[in-house]
Amino acid sequence: MMARRISLYLSLLSAALFIATLTFWYRSRHHVDIATIYTPAGNYQGIAAQHGGVLLLFSNIPGGKESAWQVHGASADPEDQQLIDFRDFLFAPPARKYSVLDFRLANGTVPFMAQLNARYMAVALPYWFLTIVFGVPPLVPLKAAWRRLRRRRGGLCVACGYDIRASSGRCPECGAAIPERATPSRAISAGGREGET
Repeated sequence: MMARRISLYLSLLSAALFIATLTFWYRSRHHVDIATIYTPAGNYQGIAAQHGGVLLLFSNIPGGKESAWQVHGASADPEDQQLIDFRDFLFAPPARKYSVLDFRLANGTVPFMAQLNARYMAVALPYWFLTIVFGVPPLVPLKAAWRRLRRRRGGLCVACGYDIRASSGRCPECGAAIPERATPSRAISAGGREGET
């Protein structure tokens, strides 16, 4: 029961992330949505929903202890030159970079913060990938519910699929409880009709 509940909560979370992904994918044609997040140590992190996918930035770039736990949101024009320059900087040499099927990964140092040993890692994930990742899990409980419904209607054990039309009480195959097929009032009225004929 607890496992089913956890599965349901995870499916709901995944469905919410799926809807969010589609929303940001649509918005990315005209907007770049950015969230700046600071760690407890005050280090700069970021996430941006941009054209083509989501950009994640992890770093030890100091923002100051006073910035700890702060989150700032903003929206920018995709053609904003500062934004383009910053994105190009993240994936430009001498950063180590990998790119395949719209996935991109780069890590490097920030030249003007060399004395602080400021390092970062940037990851770009395409929207099509996030749509699959977040869109598939909600289908699992739906598939399980559909299978239980089909088994119930077909006179099969909901748990294992064994034919229980001639059984009562518990499934002879797996021991799962067999739900009553009719309420007592229906059973009585059915018995009365059979007696009359």
